Amino acid sequence: LSNTSIGAVQGLAQFLCQVTKGISGVAGDLLGSQIRVLVFGTALTLLCKPMFVMLSGVYTVFGATACLYWFFFAKLLDRMSKGIREAPTKAVMNELARESGDSPDHAYGLRQSLATAGMLAGSTIASLSFALTGSNY
Repeated sequence: LSNTSIGAVQGLAQFLCQVTKGISGVAGDLLGSQIRVLVFGTALTLLCKPMFVMLSGVYTVFGATACLYWFFFAKLLDRMSKGIREAPTKAVMNELARESGDSPDHAYGLRQSLATAGMLAGSTIASLSFALTGSNY
């Protein structure tokens, strides 16, 4: 694959994320429940994450081309599920913060801080596991 093709797939994934973000916000408003849309997006994420684990099996059984398409499909599904979760998450956080008398800005800041801490912890654990196992994961 060329760099252009890989960039196009990544661009499509980001586009899907943005489009589904808008659609999920409208869907939550129409359904009258952001929680339902949030649960759907989370379920979709739980379904697509094992697809990445199955890549080696797809490669072994079906070959490199099928593995590549499997990966791209999993990546697109993952970005789409992220977009579906994004708008309802923010709406629910805003609602809960206002009900508790807290500032929604503080809630968003806390969410972002915890997400950053999780990324840092995950990267550190992955790096340590690679170092301790001699990159044999």
